[in-house]
Amino acid sequence: MKSLIIIFGIYLILEIIIFVIIRNLKFSKWIITKNNLFELFNKVKFLKFKKTNYSLQLGWDKKPNYKNFETNKKIKTFYSINSKGYRNSKFDKRKNAIATFGDSYTFCRQVNDADTWQEIISRNKKIFVSNYGVGNYGLDQAYLKFNFKFNKINCKEIIFGIVPETICRVQSSWKNYLEFGNLHGFKPYCEYKNNNILIHPNPLKKNSTFKDIKNIIALSKQKDRFYKDKYLKYFFKFPFIISFFHNFTFNINILSKYLFVKKKELINFDETVFPIVMNANIKLSHRLYNETYSINLMKKLFEKINKDLLKKKITCHFVIFPQLFDLKLSTRVNYQNLYKGLSNKMNIIDLTNSFLQKKNFEKLFTNDKYGGHLNKKGNIFVAKIIQKKLN
Repeated sequence: MKSLIIIFGIYLILEIIIFVIIRNLKFSKWIITKNNLFELFNKVKFLKFKKTNYSLQLGWDKKPNYKNFETNKKIKTFYSINSKGYRNSKFDKRKNAIATFGDSYTFCRQVNDADTWQEIISRNKKIFVSNYGVGNYGLDQAYLKFNFKFNKINCKEIIFGIVPETICRVQSSWKNYLEFGNLHGFKPYCEYKNNNILIHPNPLKKNSTFKDIKNIIALSKQKDRFYKDKYLKYFFKFPFIISFFHNFTFNINILSKYLFVKKKELINFDETVFPIVMNANIKLSHRLYNETYSINLMKKLFEKINKDLLKKKITCHFVIFPQLFDLKLSTRVNYQNLYKGLSNKMNIIDLTNSFLQKKNFEKLFTNDKYGGHLNKKGNIFVAKIIQKKLN
């Protein structure tokens, strides 16, 4: 009896400790305590998104004639989108020889317009390589954007540039389940069914109002696999100790950061723990490269895109850009095996080994809260590799 009382006492103390920590960290988007997701939305911000970034076909997009900058370690990098919808280039008076579509590694986040790998290839090969990349895109969105722009680009060579994490992105219909806090990230998504690939439309319609979000979220809980496969695993509810152990490694890492962070630094807590979050995201993507369903889905999507472009008599290249966390995990071999197998059927350039063979490859990446994009040196490095493959 005495032993049971001691055990219960220890349990109660741990339950209270975890409860207090969760309550103190309720400001963090990585600590989930409410499942009424509609409460997270702000009407003003939602309407602004619909006006400035929303795309029915793609989820979100870079709008023409848009200029902005980013600041990292007090250093500003500038980017601009011209009237035709691609990133500004000093070589665009030349014929567009190659068009590129993909995510932020294609867009070349964290460098100026003149320092993208497309601009470097354009300069070296005396051609024009257009940049239609958009941050956070999956291969599905990159492909849809290509179709959207096809009649306007008029070139016979296309590059799709993606990170390995695209295996998660293509299956997601609402990015909030993958990247907590990405509230406006509704998008088309892929499904593998009957040995075929289906690309379902964006659940956020052009005429969707703020009130419609409740119904869209309710539907997404049924359709988006990551609601159960990820989001609920991070959800805290009573008894809190069970929730804590349900995702133990992640939670203990967050807890250790919280216990040693200074009070004045709490305002930047989400940025402080982002490497932990990013590491968990990359591990999830690597696991999916061992899942039969996800492997079949990716194979079919690549085959569909390659076949579609061949019919249009367009040469298609897929470039796999490893993120910094991909290179630091041995499980990267999971995605390397898939892309190595696919490279026998189509043009795939997996840059992973090229980075690993480089001493101090970390110096090719920016040190930012997003886990590192390629810096100027990094873009020069990949441009040399890509242009050799194009010869």
